[in-house]
Amino acid sequence: TGSGANFGGDATFPGFTINVDENNFVTEATGTITIPSSGFWTFGVNSDDGFSVSLGANTFSYPSPRGPGDTFATFNLAAGDYAVRLVFYECGGGSEVEFFAAAGSYSGFNAAFRLVGEPPAL
Repeated sequence: TGSGANFGGDATFPGFTINVDENNFVTEATGTITIPSSGFWTFGVNSDDGFSVSLGANTFSYPSPRGPGDTFATFNLAAGDYAVRLVFYECGGGSEVEFFAAAGSYSGFNAAFRLVGEPPAL
């Protein structure tokens, strides 16, 4: 319901209209992430306001309200399936969230990242 972030093709939050400001809500996304090969994997969230992610036994978050921004975490993971849970909250102003990942260790956004749930590039 705010401006875009790192990826195009914006979609609205369930029950809302895109580009119409909505405030004070929480969104929870759960699922399973398959890590195809062991090694370092970097996960990122771009959010306006805060979030928390749990990925198996690993967690990262940005608990305070903020304008749009990226937060990154790198984990050394074995290949396999991991339960994932993202909780995002919107406090005021614009609202957006993206959850993305890339094989390797990164401290900033780059073209290696793909949205979690996006089919792999062919």
